[in-house]
Amino acid sequence: MHILERALLLVLMQLCFFMTNAQDDSALDDYVRIYRKYLHRDSADGGCAMYPSCSQYGLMVFEDCYFPNAMVYMADRMIRCGHDFDYYDLTLQNGQIRMLDYPPYLFVPKHYVYAPKEYYAYTDWREKQDSIMLFINKLVNMHRYREALFEIERLQTAQPSLPVQVLVNKLICYKGIGWEEEAIYDYEMHFPLSAKQTPDVAFEMIDLLFQMENYTMAQSILDKISFIDNQVDA
Repeated sequence: MHILERALLLVLMQLCFFMTNAQDDSALDDYVRIYRKYLHRDSADGGCAMYPSCSQYGLMVFEDCYFPNAMVYMADRMIRCGHDFDYYDLTLQNGQIRMLDYPPYLFVPKHYVYAPKEYYAYTDWREKQDSIMLFINKLVNMHRYREALFEIERLQTAQPSLPVQVLVNKLICYKGIGWEEEAIYDYEMHFPLSAKQTPDVAFEMIDLLFQMENYTMAQSILDKISFIDNQVDA
């Protein structure tokens, strides 16, 4: 987004903040009209690294949300725009690769995803790294998640009690393939309780659940971690 557009948007956000009746329908129409006239740009301008572009994103949140929420969403987007390339799915729009980033309350159409975001292996240097664990890590880092998952399943057949590092990488493989439902089933049915109680496994699972917007289960896992920490401190 051009620096002048950013400045105008900040002015608009400040006006919204001080207008106590901003949630009024007429005020909403006025502010959206201002945004359309002075800030919004057509998607073909090619100037934004994100899709939808910052101006389109702003138009979405200003039309869909109350202004306090819209301001937070837009400020967050402006901070993130063009950064941390590896943390976003990619989409191909008008012949250009863009980082796919919709407002968090909207569903992202699967057909928009040109290349899913990449994941990398987790390594716990407190554990001895044998050749199998290093091979699994290499496969994950090469984004060959199916092959890595196959190796983990093969290892689990011979060694039912897997190290925490391998279980974390198993969840990463599920995310890389897009098998989130299978990950939840495997976690619930096959992961030992001792592994579930480790922060490494728990936080990887929470990240997966957040991507699925399964906040209830994520909160449940987080509460269990807090309970265990409190018991240890006591």
